[in-house]
Amino acid sequence: MSVPHIVFGGTFDPPHNGHVALALAASERFDSDVWLMPNGRPRHRRGPQVDAEIRAELVELAIADHPRLHIDRREI
Repeated sequence: MSVPHIVFGGTFDPPHNGHVALALAASERFDSDVWLMPNGRPRHRRGPQVDAEIRAELVELAIADHPRLHIDRREI
């Protein structure tokens, strides 16, 4: 059986402990790394309050102590 790829997309405006907790729970449940993918500008709602690059940096800080959590910047 192959290892699942878990991608957790969102605005992360701002990233918070709930985002990290959900990513950690998914990582543990499926024994897999998780890639958090902040998006630049969501199409389904008003634009974010904080610039996309800053939100990505905040995600990096939030997950820094969790080796199975990563950031994917391709949607910024």
